Amino acid sequence: MTKATGQTFEETLTWSVDSQVQVKPRTRTTAALMIREEEIRADLTIESIIRPLYDRIPVYIRSRKTGRTLEVLDVLSNQLSDILTETHGFTKVGPWAVRRETKGLARLVYGAEQVVDVRTCSLDAKTPQPALQSPSVNIEPVQ
Repeated sequence: MTKATGQTFEETLTWSVDSQVQVKPRTRTTAALMIREEEIRADLTIESIIRPLYDRIPVYIRSRKTGRTLEVLDVLSNQLSDILTETHGFTKVGPWAVRRETKGLARLVYGAEQVVDVRTCSLDAKTPQPALQSPSVNIEPVQ
């Protein structure tokens, strides 16, 4: 996460099938890819602990317009919990560290099954006949 107020990240995948189908002369063939999607929803909690490595923390004050550094302040590490307080959503964890919990909702949509349906009809016939139906391919989500 890059914002405490909330964000959504999306990624769109393109499905394709690379299959070779032999077609008899004087026939018309149609192939259809069908994908069944499933959805998972889950509550999530992210615990962040800020614990400085050094006794001083450099704080950069930057211009919002230009991004240029205007000033650099030195904050003592033992002052961290005095600056990042419960009012800001932080909890003190020892003399040099603070903790913050971020809660959210994860929503995942994934392809659970794909089926390729190939239908062939003679150019002399009027109704298509199934030529080949591939077995279902189960796609398991990554845990």
